[in-house]
Amino acid sequence: MMIPRMRALAGIFLLGWLVTMPAGKAWAGWDFLGDNDQVVVATMGRVELTLAELQRVLDHAPAQVKAQVVGDPEQLRQVIEEELLKKVLLSQAKEADWQRRDEVKYLMERAQNQVLMDHYVASQTEPAPGFPDEARIKNSYKKNLERFRVPAKVHIAQIYLAVKPGADKKNRQKVIQAAQKLLRQAQAQGADFASLAKSHSQHQPSAGEGGDMGWVAFPNLLPEIKRSLDGMKPGEIKGPVASSQGVHIIKLLGVQKATYHPYKEVRSTLVKLLKRQKTRENKRNYLKKMKKNDPVSVFHDRLDALK
Repeated sequence: MMIPRMRALAGIFLLGWLVTMPAGKAWAGWDFLGDNDQVVVATMGRVELTLAELQRVLDHAPAQVKAQVVGDPEQLRQVIEEELLKKVLLSQAKEADWQRRDEVKYLMERAQNQVLMDHYVASQTEPAPGFPDEARIKNSYKKNLERFRVPAKVHIAQIYLAVKPGADKKNRQKVIQAAQKLLRQAQAQGADFASLAKSHSQHQPSAGEGGDMGWVAFPNLLPEIKRSLDGMKPGEIKGPVASSQGVHIIKLLGVQKATYHPYKEVRSTLVKLLKRQKTRENKRNYLKKMKKNDPVSVFHDRLDALK
């Protein structure tokens, strides 16, 4: 539905209040504008986008997507830009009588028929009301528990020294020696790791925070860092750890064990998953029954005329 942000769409105009008011308040407040078909919310050249057109676009999007777009002014702007661009391109195509081309006529008919079929089949294969029941949802949670696993996290701080790409053995050794010196200072009684990181770490985002990297999911760590943390206890400092990115002195600040998202938190996700699965199952059975009741007959002797 959305496209990457387009920075150079000349002629885009958007009413300021549309993207600056709090999303829920702004959206609800549109009712006072009256006839939505006459309310223009954006233009691109001579092409206009009305409030009613934008409302229809959002109403046909999944509820979660609609809520996300309405709640984010930047995403809402992107949707508006996309819809305007579509209207401009459609206008250009119609002015060029592109819809009169035989191949275009055929493709448009196929697309229209596909939409019609999809909607009809969906109406025949949607799960029964009340599906799934609570027992099925809970059973699905148990079976898919690993999908809701929250990996272990570690809270670490570091002092990082960079190694220039292509550096020879001598230069790499110099960096390691500098790291060893910093390690001894960091491990000394009464040492202030944060001050050392602020003064010496070359990882700018964390250096200003005293080397604090925050909580990091264990799978997201560099392999060398993962290995260095093995057996470490909170408060312990280890190094130098050479990685593909440079040399690190690591301080472990805390550990969170792996856990799972609770059932209540993922229940709605499970309901959607089970409904999609049931819909696919119903569709397969529906089409299978159709072919059984009216088997397909192919007259192979008549296919020679194909070019």
